[in-house]
Amino acid sequence: MVEYAETTGCRRALVLRYFGEEPQGADCGACDNCAQTTHREAPAYPGELFDAILELRERIARDTGRPPYTVFEERTAREIATYRPRDDAALLATWGMGETRVRWFGAELLALVRAWEAEHPGAPAPPPRPEPKTAARRRRAEADETGPEVAFDDPLYERLREWRRDRARSEGVPAYTFFTDRSARELAARRPDSRESLLGVWGLGDARVEAFGDELLALIREHCAEDADGPGDGAQMALAAVAPGGHA
Repeated sequence: MVEYAETTGCRRALVLRYFGEEPQGADCGACDNCAQTTHREAPAYPGELFDAILELRERIARDTGRPPYTVFEERTAREIATYRPRDDAALLATWGMGETRVRWFGAELLALVRAWEAEHPGAPAPPPRPEPKTAARRRRAEADETGPEVAFDDPLYERLREWRRDRARSEGVPAYTFFTDRSARELAARRPDSRESLLGVWGLGDARVEAFGDELLALIREHCAEDADGPGDGAQMALAAVAPGGHA
């Protein structure tokens, strides 16, 4: 934590390396060090609107039985409160809002924005959005979604990464927020068959298992039904690749 707080380099690269992944470039263009935003004043946003957005998140979380952060993160709420999107296209430009979320509860978010603006007709106009990423940053973001190629020959591993990539694109978040390549290698090697065994996989804690553990188990069961190795058996070469001293 001290190193993360005091580093003058890319903070995102530090986090990726901590979780066993290599960053795709020298800088991410998004953290305060790379974007050089340490001393830049962040746009102000209406606290009442921000609170209303979080209340909506809590209700959706209760109704669906999931942790609130899996609905959307507070950064997403801050961006919506700051830039006050007027339509689906503007919502899609918001960090963390993919097509799935816009279809799911986008109309409710837009209604909150309209209601707040109706109650505050004299409020200042929202600030303009920052310029989109440069082409180089877009390429880095696309590379982050898929992650670096690794020498690990296992069809289940590739299916897990494909699931992660599709979910990340659908929800508009980086792929590593679901799990890292190291976690995917362990999942492919161990082939867990229960939530309890999922918790033994590196990088999968209670929140992730609660949020999408059942989907991972279903994917693993489907793969194992097509493969000779059953859940929980794993493959010796795969286990060697993820074990300490392995060469994954």
